[in-house]
Amino acid sequence: MLDPALLVPALLTLGVFSILYRENPVFRCIEHVGLGMAAGYALVTIVFNGMLPRLVAAARHPGDMAAVLLALPLMAGIAFTALRRNALGTLGVTIAAAIAAGFAVPGLVQNLILEQMRATMVPVGLSSDAGFDSLVIAVCVLSTMAYFSFTREPRGIRGLAAITGLYTLMISFGASFGYAAMSRITLLIGRFLFLLRDWLHLVN
Repeated sequence: MLDPALLVPALLTLGVFSILYRENPVFRCIEHVGLGMAAGYALVTIVFNGMLPRLVAAARHPGDMAAVLLALPLMAGIAFTALRRNALGTLGVTIAAAIAAGFAVPGLVQNLILEQMRATMVPVGLSSDAGFDSLVIAVCVLSTMAYFSFTREPRGIRGLAAITGLYTLMISFGASFGYAAMSRITLLIGRFLFLLRDWLHLVN
């Protein structure tokens, strides 16, 4: 129980659990410590794994334009941090945001749109498990699209498809919420096991 490797995380866990009673300075202190550690870890990782190797490469090869260009984002970041309202800093942030969006958009299109279309455009039927799964996916996709079609009032087949899409959305939201809740409960069980088994040795 007095082992620092167990005592410190146990006290931190109990301090976090104190929020169940009410807001208190102990919880706020632990919250700030956690955020500070996360920010410090990210800063050290960026500096030693990203910035310093590039700066060293630029210093060793001053004639190499590719190495020199690596130092320009650092200069733009320093300018944005030191002087928030300046053209160089704004340009650097704009370029960084554009690059991030350029990397994110193709991945989102590939994973959320093209993969969904590929999973829908397959042979469907009841003769096999794969065919039945494909049929369910196709019905869910088309009915959800019908639910979000607001050009005309849903009646008849369109109304039935819209209702099916509504139930599809509710099932999807419920499954997502249930998965999130179960993951949190799993983490809670892990912390209880740490306190009762590893720290207090009350259970085997």
